[in-house]
Amino acid sequence: MTKRSDILRCRVKIMEAAIGDIVKSIAGRDSGRYFIIWEVLDSSYVMIVDGDLRKIDKPKKKKVRHLKTTGIKAGIESGMNKKNMKETNAAIRKLIISHTSGLE
Repeated sequence: MTKRSDILRCRVKIMEAAIGDIVKSIAGRDSGRYFIIWEVLDSSYVMIVDGDLRKIDKPKKKKVRHLKTTGIKAGIESGMNKKNMKETNAAIRKLIISHTSGLE
């Protein structure tokens, strides 16, 4: 007999999360917003930033299953120029806007 957990596990497609990927939140108060994956914690959780509400000095921990990949790499690395966070947050905002302007 098949367990319920096995059935649910088969239905959920696991997203491959990588640092620098642009993703869209599909659950929570921030649903519909675009973010960049700043850090991969494990197979279930990532830290995301958008340079606006979630800045690099306080990224949001989010479950991977609550994110939808856009297939776009932002071309950043974790910890990019942490010395000047204000400029880095501005750069992240510009990257998200420039890469997602034609998506919706």
